[in-house]
Amino acid sequence: MIKVGDRVKVRIAHLYYANQNVRIYDSVSTVSGTSAPQGAAGDIMDVQGDEVKVHLYWNPSNIAGNGNDVVIWVKKVIFGNSFDYI
Repeated sequence: MIKVGDRVKVRIAHLYYANQNVRIYDSVSTVSGTSAPQGAAGDIMDVQGDEVKVHLYWNPSNIAGNGNDVVIWVKKVIFGNSFDYI
């Protein structure tokens, strides 16, 4: 069961924003690129109909203040194959 507040991380190599089952809700100025990478982690913020709103964060350089984050809506049809609960 998908619940608000659950922590998740991206399981697949890249979760592309251009995927028809993903849409950016809001992006913070630090987000870059075309996808969230494997291991990007965050919280489920909302569940509505067939979509799940997730806030993801990742910092590949491990330098404080150098991270990226994005809020996206992901269709439930790909959610289970794209994310692991942590």
